[in-house]
Amino acid sequence: MAQVIQTQETDEGYDLLEGVRLALAITVEDFDTELQDLIQAALYDLKTNGVNALDLQSDPLIIQAVKTYCRAHFHSPADYDKLLAAYEEQKSHLMNATGYTTFGGVDNGAG
Repeated sequence: MAQVIQTQETDEGYDLLEGVRLALAITVEDFDTELQDLIQAALYDLKTNGVNALDLQSDPLIIQAVKTYCRAHFHSPADYDKLLAAYEEQKSHLMNATGYTTFGGVDNGAG
């Protein structure tokens, strides 16, 4: 069973759901369930591709990737292909960056 990743306010005070709402220019909470699902999917996609940052929700690069994923997958945007390509590039950079992955049982600082 997949681990549920909480998206509430972190110790640093950042609320990932609110950040995604702002990135999508959404001012109401009507879509929160759908946005939570997209956030979970983005974080799970990053994790299953080897991204193991210490705190997935406080790292600015992770946050930006999650926002891009949500923008690409929320209600079929006209620029879907461009947004998906941007997310894939962000994910690729994270997968190849020191401190964001664990390869061969060796922790590269990500925990």
